[in-house]
Formats: sequence, structure tokens, C-alpha cells
Amino acid sequence: MKLILHRDLPPSLRDQPLEASSHLPPHNVDPVANIKEAISCGMKRICPACKNGKMFRTYFQMNDYCPTCGVKYEREAGEFIVAMYINIFLTEILFISGYLLTNSLFSWGVWTQVAIWAPFNALFPIWFYPRSKGLWAAGLQLSTGLYKD
Repeated sequence: MKLILHRDLPPSLRDQPLEASSHLPPHNVDPVANIKEAISCGMKRICPACKNGKMFRTYFQMNDYCPTCGVKYEREAGEFIVAMYINIFLTEILFISGYLLTNSLFSWGVWTQVAIWAPFNALFPIWFYPRSKGLWAAGLQLSTGLYKD
């Protein structure tokens, strides 16, 4: 399986075979195989390639490589921008549906609604940020697979 496009390689390297073992996780790992496992790994913030390594060194800083199996999480700069969109989309869907639901079920005033939903809109994206990056990495594992350099 070649994961590097030939047009990005210089002519001297285009015809050289790539060692498959250097671009795939070790054989003793059990990568995610379905969407349920992918969501579970993403929400737990663990590596979807080995289901063992921690994806984050701090709450906001993602490891470049899995400390257990060595796969690289971000292949290109900006690859995790989709995680930001997942975060914003889920926040706004929950906010709008929650507001409409509480507005239809309860006769609360506007300021009560603001007191509930303004903190939600400020705090939920912070809580969900590392999980959205974990979900995106798990989605990458399901689609193309995470691999070592």
C-alpha cells in the first residue's frame, strides 16, 4: 500500500519500493474496526491504532506521535481543522435544539434561557475540544489508517 503520491516525489525516488512495515502500525496492535470503536477511542482520547496510547500530553496539546505504537496523528498542517468544525457543529446543534426544547416545555423568561445557554456555548466547546480531535483521528484511522513516518 503506497500512501505517498508519486507526483510529490523527486524522479529518483518515484520508482523505489516503500517498506510497508515502516508505514503501518506494529503487527501486535488491534486498530479500530468499526464506528463504535472509533467513537469510543475518540471520546476516551486514546490512540485508535493501538487502543492504548494517550493522544494528548496536556488538555489542549496533542502528541505528535502515539507514545505506545508510534503512529503520527497529524500528517499535514491543518489536517485537524475538521475537528474544529465537528466541535462547532455539535455545540450549535445542541444549543439550538436545547433552546427550542426548553422554550417549548417551560415558560422561562429570556434571561433564564440566556443564563443557561450562554455558559453552555462557552464551556461545552472547551470540554469537547480534545474529544473532537480524538474523533477525527479515529475517523482517519477508519478511512485511510494512521501510520508511522
